[in-house]
Amino acid sequence: MGDINFFTLLKDEELCPMFEAWLKEDFSYENFSFWKDVEDFKANTPDEDVEKEAIALYEKYFALGSEWEVNADHYQKLELKERIQAPGRDVFDDVQISIFVLMRMDSFPKFMESREFQEWNEAKQGPVKKENNSEGGRARNE
Repeated sequence: MGDINFFTLLKDEELCPMFEAWLKEDFSYENFSFWKDVEDFKANTPDEDVEKEAIALYEKYFALGSEWEVNADHYQKLELKERIQAPGRDVFDDVQISIFVLMRMDSFPKFMESREFQEWNEAKQGPVKKENNSEGGRARNE
């Protein structure tokens, strides 16, 4: 498998479920669940259901004490509380972007270092051996 980045991971039928399972073990699955639910909301919610579905997502991910509460900052929550009064498909965009960046910059690198990913990668590509060569000691697959 070529280079793996966060965008390819999200589209990969084998890696994405592995990432989801790892997030559950890492106690950070709610961020991925929110991101995925908002993607579904934007793409699949009929116009007449946008308000009802937006409020349901808001209650699931932003209600005080929610089991699924996401890592949004205080100001984003305040802004969202205002926007949910007359929601459109874009009501969650700012928070969704922040959550995406958080997962990309925090969860994804941790996952790439995880035992689960390392074992999967080794099974796919074989062990990585480091060499000292004229290219600066870059790793290569054997």
